[in-house]
Amino acid sequence: MEIKLGLMRPTPEEDAQITAAALSDLDNLPWTDKDWAKAKPFMLRGRPLSELTKKRITIRLERNTLEKFRATGKGWQTRIDKALGEWLAANDLEKMSEKSDGKKSA
Repeated sequence: MEIKLGLMRPTPEEDAQITAAALSDLDNLPWTDKDWAKAKPFMLRGRPLSELTKKRITIRLERNTLEKFRATGKGWQTRIDKALGEWLAANDLEKMSEKSDGKKSA
């Protein structure tokens, strides 16, 4: 016997039998247009994705710096990110690169 793979649609007669059986089950009636209108879209659990996603990296920090941030509890990595952002806003990184390299970086 050969088995056909793929979607096999029911014949109109089979579809009528399936619909009649579904309508006779009072515990699980098929949805009406009104039911579909009230339906909410499927959503995955968890935090919504941001347009500005963060990038995972590996960074080496001095032990005491890391311990101080970790001691602040949950969200310590976010606080490191915020501290670096504030530092960048307050300092001119290009001038610092010139001092350390002896030449201007591109």
